[in-house]
Amino acid sequence: MKPQKCTDKEIRQLEQQGCSATDWTAVRVSPDESLTRIRNVVFIGEVTVGTLSGTVPAGGTTLPCGLYNATISDCHIASGARIAGIRTILSGYDIEEGVCIQDVGTMTAEGGGAFGNGIEIDVVNEAGGRGTTIHNRLTAQTAFLNAMHRHDSSFIQALQRLTADDCAARRPVRGVVARGAHIIGAASIRNVVVGPFARIEGIALLENGTVNSCEEHPTVIGHGVQAREFVISEGARVESGSLLDKVFVGQGVKMGKQFSAENSLFFANAEAFHGEAASVFAGPYTVTHHKSTLLIAGLFSFYNAGSGTNQSNHMYKLGPVHQGVFERGCKTGSFSYVLYESHVGAFSVVIGKHFTNIHTPNFPFSYISEKGGESTIVPAMNLFSVGTARDGEKWPTRDGRKAPDKRDLIIFDIFSPYTVERMRRGRDELLALHEATPKDRATVNVGGLQMTRVLLKKGAKYYSAAITRYLIGTIIDRLAAALRSSHSWSTATAGTKPSASLRDASD
Repeated sequence: MKPQKCTDKEIRQLEQQGCSATDWTAVRVSPDESLTRIRNVVFIGEVTVGTLSGTVPAGGTTLPCGLYNATISDCHIASGARIAGIRTILSGYDIEEGVCIQDVGTMTAEGGGAFGNGIEIDVVNEAGGRGTTIHNRLTAQTAFLNAMHRHDSSFIQALQRLTADDCAARRPVRGVVARGAHIIGAASIRNVVVGPFARIEGIALLENGTVNSCEEHPTVIGHGVQAREFVISEGARVESGSLLDKVFVGQGVKMGKQFSAENSLFFANAEAFHGEAASVFAGPYTVTHHKSTLLIAGLFSFYNAGSGTNQSNHMYKLGPVHQGVFERGCKTGSFSYVLYESHVGAFSVVIGKHFTNIHTPNFPFSYISEKGGESTIVPAMNLFSVGTARDGEKWPTRDGRKAPDKRDLIIFDIFSPYTVERMRRGRDELLALHEATPKDRATVNVGGLQMTRVLLKKGAKYYSAAITRYLIGTIIDRLAAALRSSHSWSTATAGTKPSASLRDASD
């Protein structure tokens, strides 16, 4: 039944059970409830309480619903909830059915709070200029457009208007703990929305954020976590002393072991442990697992950081104005160092310490190494690595997202129109350099790195072979799909012929 004002008899019973209220006329309870499950509670302001029969699972056991040993202010509590052991106050929240809140120091929400949505963070460049707004529906694609297309001011303004409108439309008026969520052993929670079936246990501090969650893939926030101004997505696990300040955590992300991050984005299936990140755009499958690793002011995706990986983005007297780009699939070896400004081509491996600015976007699948203080590049060599092939096979199987709406659009292919176009450009550049470089020169400077002259033609040859392999594979895949549907060779081959010339298409 709908909660109603307490009768004099109900007030006397609640007072005998250790309860009090600043104004009993503002307290509403379900009349069919025996009230025996409301004990030692102080009610402040308007509080409504649903039916408290039944039990809720909590901390590996089952506990009775009810309100016990708590100060509750301006809250609406649905049926089937348990609130117990609130050491200071629970204020400003709508508590949905099946929620368990137990052993919590302070949990408050103020009207009009952002709850993490609409906060702009400085990614890729610490000095600013690529500010990206975090919100519940942020994707790797829209974040990339916002951060990396600042040269198109009209587009950026339109995108930011859409984002602001969406944040305003979805912003809750009050704090919410959605159905089935559990909050146990928390020290302080302020202005945080908690999604359905989320598990928050032993955290030190959550402030101004949203923990999105769903029944299919509950989000877990664990012991010792401190997070300010954040959005955490469905199925993420943030545990064991992680420190977050202005951070977006995407679906299926794993984070813990004292990892710290500020002004950073982590998208689907990224993993971050031990080290730290500052102003990082960590696209899907960015992985850093080591204590001494620092990722700073860079764009990464499908990236693996070796232990001790480090970058430098300072221009000393002018501050941290530089940035780096590691295109998808890059890896850095143990104790590697890269001086920014740098741009490393896709699926390249960086080993050693590099004190020159690297610019190799058109030389994917390269080995970049250092010997005797000199930085060198061997183009296309990573095309022959079993690790590259293994990456393309393992990533789809490691997609841990279970939420019905998988927001990041992920292409797992090693060879794609993007990487093939990079190889085509690289091949042409290498051939042009081969023609222009005198035969008596042993090395040539390519993108700030030294390359032996003999590798110019050899690298172009390897890129050409990879491009041919991709094109033939694409034709075979198209023929196979056509044959499965039509069983006619002539019909299948007709689909491989262009319907118009490039000239007609451009007209």
